[in-house]
Amino acid sequence: MKKVTLHNKAYGASFQGFFKEKQLRIGRRENNDLIILYPDISRVHCEIYEVEDGYQIKDLESTLGTSVNKQKLADKISNIKPGDILGLGSHQFDFTITEVSLFSYQALKQFLKRFSKR
Repeated sequence: MKKVTLHNKAYGASFQGFFKEKQLRIGRRENNDLIILYPDISRVHCEIYEVEDGYQIKDLESTLGTSVNKQKLADKISNIKPGDILGLGSHQFDFTITEVSLFSYQALKQFLKRFSKR
């Protein structure tokens, strides 16, 4: 299982999400895989896909756009790699990806389930 972390140095905040199959959807809406509650990030902003030779990011018609290393996406899609800077709206995020064990993922899901019932 792969975990994506987007770190916003300006605010000292990190956001994490897990790939479902070979994609991860990012935005403000609750049903996204990685949720960022900043007002200038669209409800469904972009998706990251695992492809044969790495990863790609695709803008999903977001209001303020998506960029990679300060370059707006050409044709709404771009190759990305860990260490790239992803721009979502007016925010810049360091992109990292790590492999986590299925056990860790299941334990996290159970913890979040219990925590959300409080």
